[in-house]
Amino acid sequence: MSIESTEYSTATASKIDVDVRYLGYCSILKKVDTIESIKDVSLACMKLLAYKVRLRRYLSVPDFAALQSMIGDRKVVDQEVTLSIYSKELILHNDTLTAKHQIRNIKFASFLKDTDKSPDIFCFTKNATEGRAEIRCCLVFSVERTKFIRDCIYQMFDGSGSNKVISKKYFIEDEAVLSPSEYTGVALGLEKQDWFHVRKDSTEAEKVLFRDGDFLVRKSHNTPDNYALSTISGTQPMHILLLDDVLHKVTTGGRTFETIVEFVEYFYTNAEPIVVDDFTIKLLHPVSRNATALMNTKSYYRI
Repeated sequence: MSIESTEYSTATASKIDVDVRYLGYCSILKKVDTIESIKDVSLACMKLLAYKVRLRRYLSVPDFAALQSMIGDRKVVDQEVTLSIYSKELILHNDTLTAKHQIRNIKFASFLKDTDKSPDIFCFTKNATEGRAEIRCCLVFSVERTKFIRDCIYQMFDGSGSNKVISKKYFIEDEAVLSPSEYTGVALGLEKQDWFHVRKDSTEAEKVLFRDGDFLVRKSHNTPDNYALSTISGTQPMHILLLDDVLHKVTTGGRTFETIVEFVEYFYTNAEPIVVDDFTIKLLHPVSRNATALMNTKSYYRI
């Protein structure tokens, strides 16, 4: 095991500009207020618009018969636009289009990670009042990598005061569309563990780590096909790559573990210390993926 490498974000606090492909939008006919309906509707909207613009891998008509009563008209735009992310609004603009969306009107966001090297897809759903009518629609975009945009939008959604308009339970991340078949071999059983946070980076992880022995496991953002253990040693946040480069298993203290779950359960159950690069850590308090995030300013190893 080794300390995870460092990567810095290029985002600024006041405004972020990202070039995206605006596929279009779907009207939402009914109120969407449960996790399952949010996941189903957002996924259907993303696949429908991807099919409409003939995005690779989405060349067959998606089956959304069960959602016919939820999803109305589909409008194809298919333009390259700049998405400007501010603290209180999102603005889509190019030479022929300008559309402003107040953060307070955006109810949830969803991200669909393609596994076939096609562009990723993401969407957000907004509610707006026109006269006495409440208008709901899901706007769908394609981009080469959603991670940066996801992190930027989440930062806005997870802000303080009037900007904190979206509950974390309505921010549907990549794990909402991941297949359990992804978790095989050394990752077997990970998707069932509440301490597995899937797509968090180190900065997001540190926001839910507060005390010595707090820990979670996540996918590494910097090292392909590897996983990171995020924890606190004393007061020091740390991020440890778990898999050996050669064996692609967890090897530490002369022991080799076949799966990450086996490794975590062993050191958590036995409260044995783990020594990594002269640091000693203990897995004492598993952190739920639903834990509330707060800013941790004592970071040392950052991604």
